[in-house]
Amino acid sequence: MTDAQKLDALIEQFSFHGQLLDPRELLKRAAQKWPHKIALITDDTTITYAELYARAATLTHYLLNKGIKQGDHVGILFANSVNFYVAYFGAWQTGAVIMPLNIFLTPTELAQIVEHAKPVVIIGEKERMDNLRVPMINEDELAQIIAQPSPQEITIPLSKPDSLAALPYTSGTTGFPKGVMLSRTNIMMNVLQAMTRIHLAQQERILAVLPLFHSFAQLACVWGPIAVGATIIIGPKIERRTIAQGLTHKPTIFMG
Repeated sequence: MTDAQKLDALIEQFSFHGQLLDPRELLKRAAQKWPHKIALITDDTTITYAELYARAATLTHYLLNKGIKQGDHVGILFANSVNFYVAYFGAWQTGAVIMPLNIFLTPTELAQIVEHAKPVVIIGEKERMDNLRVPMINEDELAQIIAQPSPQEITIPLSKPDSLAALPYTSGTTGFPKGVMLSRTNIMMNVLQAMTRIHLAQQERILAVLPLFHSFAQLACVWGPIAVGATIIIGPKIERRTIAQGLTHKPTIFMG
């Protein structure tokens, strides 16, 4: 089978009523198909797809009750962690446009992006969000939210194929960081093309030490693995100790 034929088969597999799956549905789909499969591994914790979805769905329910609606911009400001995945999908499943923010920017640089993109809320680590003039949910508040009983089910709002789904910002090496507008179709086609070339499958264990706010890391360590039900080994940062610890969990893929 040629790569083109493989891609056509994947498009058919991830399409419903002639339309590609919204990537906001990837975690919900994974929890339904592989509830007991380990989704995330950290140094001392393993989380199944059912558990990850339950936490994210609880946050989704909370945000919807707070008035977050389809098309709103929601910032994520966590280092690589379970909280990143919970906040990312918890916010995304409201129909919001996800904004993963660069954790290495200065407070002034972050404030410029916030002023430019105008997120309705930022979910992240308190120390990284000081002086940002926008509603916030810090790690302690997130822990309280997801400790509540999870809702039975959430309905992810329908959106058009070309609607904005993610707004990552460039690193700003050539000037002010620019928001990159990714539609839901952009994202899903990236995922399916990667699956065609890398042959990503459910049995893989992917070591995620690349900063997850980068679009490549989201493709390689967020969207792609969750699309196929693979396991993600989370490394908090790129350093020898983190990588060595991650290797003890026997990854089969390391994106560099």
